[in-house]
Amino acid sequence: MRAGRHTALAAGGPGLVGETLPAERRRLLPLEALARGYVTLLGDPRFARPALATAAILGALFAFFGAAPLVLVGRFGFSALQVGLFFASTVFIVFAAGRTAPRWSARWGAPTVLRLGAALGVAGGLAMFFIGGHGLAGFALTSCLFLFGMGLVSPTGTALALTPFASQAGQASALLGFLQMAAAALLTTAATTLPAARLEALAIVLAGGGLLALLTAPARPAPSVAHVS
Repeated sequence: MRAGRHTALAAGGPGLVGETLPAERRRLLPLEALARGYVTLLGDPRFARPALATAAILGALFAFFGAAPLVLVGRFGFSALQVGLFFASTVFIVFAAGRTAPRWSARWGAPTVLRLGAALGVAGGLAMFFIGGHGLAGFALTSCLFLFGMGLVSPTGTALALTPFASQAGQASALLGFLQMAAAALLTTAATTLPAARLEALAIVLAGGGLLALLTAPARPAPSVAHVS
């Protein structure tokens, strides 16, 4: 019955809420124009570089969500409740990074903060590989290091990728979301299937996601885009 209510709400939601975009601003684009718009976005480094960096680090985050419970239960003997409490406590690290990112971007520039966050992601993954298995404290601390880096990259990279493309906001945000979910699928699969112990496999994926973000991050802001607002 509950599933039926949720299905009904999902089906009827658009009718209840309505379209938020004013009618005079709506455009019906042919499929060819949509495809051309996506190709143009991917070919523009102002979008592609921060979008790929954000996708890489968020893909690693979803890999963390997928593989960390296996580590916590299998290696540290956590119960289901303890796994939930672990994730509930680490979310404050992400909140802190999200609040810090705009201030640091205003001081040093968004690309610098993006690269810093990616570097912290790499450091967190490498540290987890070497010391994460030496006790719960090591795993928790290295997880927090990665999560803080991810929390810097996500809002900063999103702002850098979308701000120059206000006239293509729908396409740009849709493509960014697609890249993030594609990276999440690939990296989560890697973290749960690599022929290594789950903790070490997760650490490799976290470091790899951070490294991909670092390699694709822009070196300088796009014109007229210097800070995260």
